[in-house]
Amino acid sequence: ATFSGTPPQDSNGELNLTVTASDGALAASASFALIVDPANNAPEILNVVYAGEDFGQVLFTDPDIGDAHTASVTGLAVIGDEGLLNGADAFDFLSLAPVNQLADTVYFEFGLSGEVSAELADGLSEGETLTFDYTITIADLAGAESEAMLTFSVNEDGFLF
Repeated sequence: ATFSGTPPQDSNGELNLTVTASDGALAASASFALIVDPANNAPEILNVVYAGEDFGQVLFTDPDIGDAHTASVTGLAVIGDEGLLNGADAFDFLSLAPVNQLADTVYFEFGLSGEVSAELADGLSEGETLTFDYTITIADLAGAESEAMLTFSVNEDGFLF
């Protein structure tokens, strides 16, 4: 004989069970502990808040209370004439503060060097923009992760919008 079951979602821990088999005349029992290990849940991005044109914060939550998190820039797409960057690494334009573990936030700031800003002002035509789409990954220490997109654009005047 076999028996099976599925614990409810997010259920974990130890469950003490006793199984009894009977043929109507005789019965036999056995007791055991069934241990269900918890599954790691990924952090969930709640919102990206731009506090200004070039800085803000990523807000997230994690169903696993007490998980520690990291944040990193894991992707970048530059839309427009990348040649105007004159060899500058666009990954260097975005900085992330350490993750605030208590508030589940990470602050970011986008900044162009004076040289790159001048190159863009000289190289972009009226109405032309250069857009930077950064992928930010929030991960817990067990490897579960979520991504957020940060977008910054620069026009011919060098302003972000």
